[in-house]
Amino acid sequence: MNKKYFMHLLAAMMVAMLSVGFASCSSDNDDNEVPETTTFNVKDLVGTWGLTHAEGWDMWDGQKETFSDDYDPENPTSEDALKMVITNPSGNTFKIVQYEWDEWKKDWVEAFSGEAELDANKLTAYNMTFLSVNATQLVAEVSAGSLGYTKQTYKRMK
Repeated sequence: MNKKYFMHLLAAMMVAMLSVGFASCSSDNDDNEVPETTTFNVKDLVGTWGLTHAEGWDMWDGQKETFSDDYDPENPTSEDALKMVITNPSGNTFKIVQYEWDEWKKDWVEAFSGEAELDANKLTAYNMTFLSVNATQLVAEVSAGSLGYTKQTYKRMK
């Protein structure tokens, strides 16, 4: 599995889980451990977020390979560049649309979308947990079980 495929797999899994609903789950793998007390201000979630850093690991030919990559969402240059737009259509319901950079079109194209519910000021899907959100930065962990794990840092885009 290459890094590009892994990032797209994680994005697809995130949106699939968001559209089904949220649940809290524990992990037997310490590499994927998520804090139990994640809280943030709901109004900080809404906006456009661009991926600035991704680090983690994936399995490739039976070997665990680590990665740590930086991105500039204001000047994307690769298909690994991601952004997401989070809106709050009503109450605790959030719509999340994930975009990836299309090198041929030189534009962002929609990759996935889904709706999610915020539960007790904690936003957790089966494979993604928003760890922290403030006015300028969003940090999330995404797990694909034994296939891989990534910690993603996003910045608020204009």
